[in-house]
Amino acid sequence: MSRRLDILISIASALSAAHEAGIIHRDVKPENIIVRPDGYVKVLDFGLAKLIEKHQVPVFDSAIATFPLVHTNPGMIMGTPSFMSPEQAKGKEVDARADIFSFGVVIYETVSGHLPFTGDSVMEIIAAILYTEPEPLNEAEVPPEIKRIVEKALKKNRDERYQTMKDLLLDLKEVRRELDFRHKLEQRSQSDAALSKKQKLNTNGATETAIIKPPLKTIRMPFAGRFSYFQIFLFIALVAAGGSAIWWLAIGRGEQTVAIDPALIGSFKTYEITNWANAAGELSSTAAFSQDGKFVAFGSTETGTTSIWVRQTDEGEAIQITKDNFYNRYPVWSPNGNEIVYYSKRGNTHGLWRVSLMGGEKKLIAENVESESKPRLWSKSGKIYFQGQFNLFAAAESGDVRQVTDFPQTGTLVKIIKISPDESQIAFLIIENDNWKIKIKPLGGGQPVEISNSKKPIENLVWQPDGKSILYSQKAEEFYQIFPLI
Repeated sequence: MSRRLDILISIASALSAAHEAGIIHRDVKPENIIVRPDGYVKVLDFGLAKLIEKHQVPVFDSAIATFPLVHTNPGMIMGTPSFMSPEQAKGKEVDARADIFSFGVVIYETVSGHLPFTGDSVMEIIAAILYTEPEPLNEAEVPPEIKRIVEKALKKNRDERYQTMKDLLLDLKEVRRELDFRHKLEQRSQSDAALSKKQKLNTNGATETAIIKPPLKTIRMPFAGRFSYFQIFLFIALVAAGGSAIWWLAIGRGEQTVAIDPALIGSFKTYEITNWANAAGELSSTAAFSQDGKFVAFGSTETGTTSIWVRQTDEGEAIQITKDNFYNRYPVWSPNGNEIVYYSKRGNTHGLWRVSLMGGEKKLIAENVESESKPRLWSKSGKIYFQGQFNLFAAAESGDVRQVTDFPQTGTLVKIIKISPDESQIAFLIIENDNWKIKIKPLGGGQPVEISNSKKPIENLVWQPDGKSILYSQKAEEFYQIFPLI
């Protein structure tokens, strides 16, 4: 499919260039397309091509030979029947959108192996183009994004088609990037599976070797460095997804008590993990890193509505995962890194949805949740924990939702609730008497234990992957910093 897409992109690029130069091909079909041995694609035979009137002042050059003027009249059918647009089949005046329809037929045949409009005679073919819809493409064989492109290109009403070849070209390039992205995900999944199998084989009857580490020491470290709130939020998302926080123990302001492995002292560095461009007016974003730290999912208004995007942390462009024009935000990764759960507002309905990065339909996990419900953890047990306005809830894969905390909805209110990776404890942030407090308690009940108390606002907190410590962000002077709680 990738090679076929590359060829289609080259064809669309050539036709787009022709249209921008004011030329309509009017006979786009496989016979007029060749692929050289070196892979270069050429669009041939502009014999039926027509110049698009630009209504501009003509420029004359006496050195150029005069060509005969060729007119085609309305009512004259020109082109190859199976690849004609409806307006060509009717003998009407055509514009660049006729080439878009013909190219849609080429795409359909390229990905399916057969033509969308057939018949035993020319008249039957023309009747099919004018009055029947093509057989839907097999979604098991054709990516849904290509199916959508073909359906739009083959609209019988040209006002409903792509209006320019350039727009179609951009969509094809986006699909190509998505296929590359999914291919890398598949490679990662296969690599993880192979590594898991290898580790399992190594543990069967193998002799374990103890690795002795020097004891941890409690030291006092001055914290230095400044980061924007946006960068801090990125870091918290990374740690929440399983990234190592040890790199970051050297940032902040003031002093904190931290347990550090002596072998690592002096090796701490801070650096940018990844970045993306904010849309106009977008002051902050929500992000989450995959368990292996190779991908980041985030919400962005780049296309006008808030959508979920994914990109590799070290390279490549971002891929838009949700394209439904709904308000989609707060992504969280599945344990295997192949799916994302997110909050979606659809009209007056609020729900949690999941989507596979390999493609396929989005699935509703929990409906009628509270507005701006935030997924917190997709646990290894399969439960998806999310926070409503005041409490934490758990959604099972069956769709059943239960409330797992019982905080009051008046008086002292809970701002943030986070569950530990092993689902045994919760950490929560409350404001009491103008003091910002972090407390922890067993998930099944019991008295909370206060582990932090500050007059300064706290914006976020996150469990370390081992569930034994917590990081939080707090404003120091004019910037938010990261602080650890052991």
